[in-house]
Amino acid sequence: MRLFNRSRSKRWMQRLPRTWIKCNRFSPRFSASTVRRLSTPTASFWLILDVDLTGMPCGKKAEKSTKGYFGQHRSRRGRQQGRVLASQYGEIVVDALYPGNTILLNALPSLIEKAEQVLASTPFKRKHTIIRLDAGGGSVASLNSLLSQGYAIVSKDYSAQRARLLVKSVKEWVEDPDQPGRQVGWVMEKSLDYVRPVRRLAVRSKSAKGHWQSAVLLFAGLDQQDILTLMGESLLADEATIMRASIHFYDQRGGGIETS
Repeated sequence: MRLFNRSRSKRWMQRLPRTWIKCNRFSPRFSASTVRRLSTPTASFWLILDVDLTGMPCGKKAEKSTKGYFGQHRSRRGRQQGRVLASQYGEIVVDALYPGNTILLNALPSLIEKAEQVLASTPFKRKHTIIRLDAGGGSVASLNSLLSQGYAIVSKDYSAQRARLLVKSVKEWVEDPDQPGRQVGWVMEKSLDYVRPVRRLAVRSKSAKGHWQSAVLLFAGLDQQDILTLMGESLLADEATIMRASIHFYDQRGGGIETS
């Protein structure tokens, strides 16, 4: 059973407020209609950037073609398509090609740098930008780099071994009715590894053989009210609803080729 669901919810689609785009010079890659959409006021003041790599098998002579791992195609040649996606709008902010043996952890700094150039990044904008990543970019050093720059982050923990240990500290598991068999619960063990406070949510589901499969999500730079607002939930929601909203917000990440 899959731990995460990549489907999107209509209620998640938001618009940026004027405060975020104030005094901004938009990159020529954005059309006039996109600029108008970015200027639409909203209750939410966050820009959500999803970052991902997608393996693309190809021939030996193709640009940046190297041996690598491409899902079912083990040890064949290909390249990696790196993207930063403003998922609220379906807009590709960065589209870059990397050698086939590149992993997200190594490509992340250059993808973020390119996105900052396109979006004319400022400290104010970084403070109101959520970088959403899968485990491939979720190392402690990688996340600390983003947090130090002022970004908010939503990511899966890079270390599966650490996740297996952290889930043991969960006191209460809550069922997710949107994905039967999946459960979520707050990690109670405190962390001193990150430069800013983080809240960690464990998620687990059983495999076909009946064994629990677990992962841990990290949230930093945004609070539960931000998550509830982005997901269209009441700010008076109970703890179970907050946990479900948090996992569903992670589920909605885009960035791969299949989202374009």
